Amino acid sequence: MSNPPTEYKQSRISPAQVGFILFWLVVALVLFFWPANWWWFAAAQTFVPYISAILLLTGLFWLIQPPRWGGLAALLAAVLVSTASLYGPRLLSPTAQGGAGSIRVLAANMEFGRGEASSLLHEAKANDIDVIVLVECTGSLAHAISARARGDYPYVSLQPHDESGFEGWILSRYPIAEKRELNSIFGRRDGAFQLPGVTIMSPVGPLRLLGVHAIPPLSKNGHLQWREDMKTIAQWANEDSRPALAIGDFNATSSHPPFRQLLAGANDAIDLASFPAFTWPSVFPLIRIDHALTWNAKPVSAKVFKVPGTDHRGIWTEISMPAQSNTK
Repeated sequence: MSNPPTEYKQSRISPAQVGFILFWLVVALVLFFWPANWWWFAAAQTFVPYISAILLLTGLFWLIQPPRWGGLAALLAAVLVSTASLYGPRLLSPTAQGGAGSIRVLAANMEFGRGEASSLLHEAKANDIDVIVLVECTGSLAHAISARARGDYPYVSLQPHDESGFEGWILSRYPIAEKRELNSIFGRRDGAFQLPGVTIMSPVGPLRLLGVHAIPPLSKNGHLQWREDMKTIAQWANEDSRPALAIGDFNATSSHPPFRQLLAGANDAIDLASFPAFTWPSVFPLIRIDHALTWNAKPVSAKVFKVPGTDHRGIWTEISMPAQSNTK
């Protein structure tokens, strides 16, 4: 029996290409869906979307030489991984209601007080920001910002009192009620960041607001606290049905199962920012770990911006509030 034509042989996908594609698809599936409790596994989950980059580059390379079907298969796998990891979780987000008026909230991780206050306040003024949320804020930074912004933001949450950078701070042009700290025990020794929570009494109704800074899941104890932070945020979000916004540094992406559980009942307003809306590291952002999750309010717009001196990019969002009374 004669051998198949050379053209036919070269049109098929090779076993090596099938093995390569299946290997990376399995890696992506395991990282994306397996809720392992190992800190190094959580760190690896952060970069699931970059498996699509591996498949994309390989597919393009395979397309320039036969067998080209392998290149097409790799490109299809790249699309599947990127869609599932970046956009799949958003498909479960609820339809939000708005229309009564809007409020703009800005958040920034100030990297233990190193962020440049003047640049932050310029961004706030240029975009008519109503509320500022700062994490990794020190007492000296809070004092410097307060001296310059007291006229525009006369209402504040509990001000940071030391230089540890484990505290958060909220400034508002509208009255603040129901001040609280979700992580009442925090600091370097305790391995947790403060999570300041308030209710903003805006002209369009009250907005429950949480300044988020989850501990990075980069050690055994850090990973345990990070999972507790995700649970704490979820419990806060479900306390009542008023519009709510949790904004700041979640140290999580949509590849992390605990964060996806949060996202299933919320909208991430930063999805509306210019693609790819990555926030870390600041110099050349590779991932988005800063988010603005809304419940019972509709995101309208968002932006990611540079804050000199810090390792994160800042974020702000405008959310449209539904009609409501100004009481709990």
